[in-house]
Amino acid sequence: MTKVLAAFLTAAFLMFINAFAGGVEGLFFPVVDRATITSTQAVDLTATRIHGRSYKRRDCTFVRLEWYVGNRDANVLVDVVFEEGSHVRPNGEMAFGPWLLHLTPRQMAETSFAVVYHRCHPFWLTRTSFF
Repeated sequence: MTKVLAAFLTAAFLMFINAFAGGVEGLFFPVVDRATITSTQAVDLTATRIHGRSYKRRDCTFVRLEWYVGNRDANVLVDVVFEEGSHVRPNGEMAFGPWLLHLTPRQMAETSFAVVYHRCHPFWLTRTSFF
């Protein structure tokens, strides 16, 4: 019984660490700075093309970007198309875009936020607020 309880508590602790450690790491040791959008272009009634700038602080592997419309409590994941193609970004100042967001320019500016995930080590994904 003791071994089962120890295994259960260890598994629960590891799941807790995995769920929250990446966000804590990204808060105190962000991989990138918050993005500044330098240009927006309405593509149609439901999409916006953006360009922007940010600063990459740490040499970590990009995993994914998640863009949301709404707020932190109630939101919907938005489709993002990286029209610039794939490439590895070095540390330092970086420009990005064009990215196609399935949001209106107003939604993008007023009611959206983005989070980026990087692999900095084998333990968890580092979650950084991007926009």
